[in-house]
Amino acid sequence: MKLLPEVNLFSSGSDICRYCDIGSNLPSFRGLLSAYLSLAAYKLSETQKEVLRGCVHTLHWCEQDMTLTALADQVSTKTGIPYSTVKWNMRVLVDLELLQGGNADNRGCPAEYTEVARLVVNELDSTETL
Repeated sequence: MKLLPEVNLFSSGSDICRYCDIGSNLPSFRGLLSAYLSLAAYKLSETQKEVLRGCVHTLHWCEQDMTLTALADQVSTKTGIPYSTVKWNMRVLVDLELLQGGNADNRGCPAEYTEVARLVVNELDSTETL
């Protein structure tokens, strides 16, 4: 069994940097992020993608806080997706930690999208315009 070299985190960094060379076979952070976002976009259903996109765009342009219920109503109105379908898919997106908001224990908390959700929507928007 081949052991990886020990790296001192408090060193000058020269040991760490040799694994980050341009010619290295290790994937870059940007490459890993791109692969993750592509996978996330691939695994979401078309309805989940549309609901996520609607949530992120609505929250981004909204000038006031809104609950997940109010957000579901707005997304349903804008997309034409039935309210119950939007609500159901928003629960999945909350479980995936793409959306956050109130629940039975903390009602009335404002709905928010996570940074990962914003990145996934950017990925969706960029790949579907190509």
